[in-house]
Amino acid sequence: MSLQFTFSRPSEGHLAISCYDLGLRYEVFGTRRGVVSIQQWDTTKNKNVVVGEFTRSSVWRNRIRVGADAPWVPVREFLYRHGGLWSRSRAFKGHNGSEYVWERRNKGLILHRSFSLDAKPMVLVTFNKKGDLPYLECHDTSLLTCLDRIIVSLLIMEGRIYRL
Repeated sequence: MSLQFTFSRPSEGHLAISCYDLGLRYEVFGTRRGVVSIQQWDTTKNKNVVVGEFTRSSVWRNRIRVGADAPWVPVREFLYRHGGLWSRSRAFKGHNGSEYVWERRNKGLILHRSFSLDAKPMVLVTFNKKGDLPYLECHDTSLLTCLDRIIVSLLIMEGRIYRL
């Protein structure tokens, strides 16, 4: 079963990412200080909780943290180049230690686990920008445990489009 997360803009400087099948909703807000905050509704606390933040000051000074109490690290340590000097692919580590790789394909992005170059990787997540509403499609529900990292890394990969 695949899950679809739709993107919408309720207001200027505000992005919503929703999965109606699971009742999940992420809110993304930009601030005047150049910090982008990604929050998820927590039903037990009955409020939004921060799942990640990153700064947009300059290319060399961008920082990120995944989790409200996590330390700030350079974005390049969290989302690093994968596949050589000229590669546009970027990778990050999931909670389970697995390496996940974003690659650009057909006006969108795909996410797969990092494997050897001779094996064809299985697509786990697809980000599609075609049509009116962009959406993220998760083909493997076991990835829900690292969904926060997937959302944060996607927003960085697509930062030029989703200026907040």
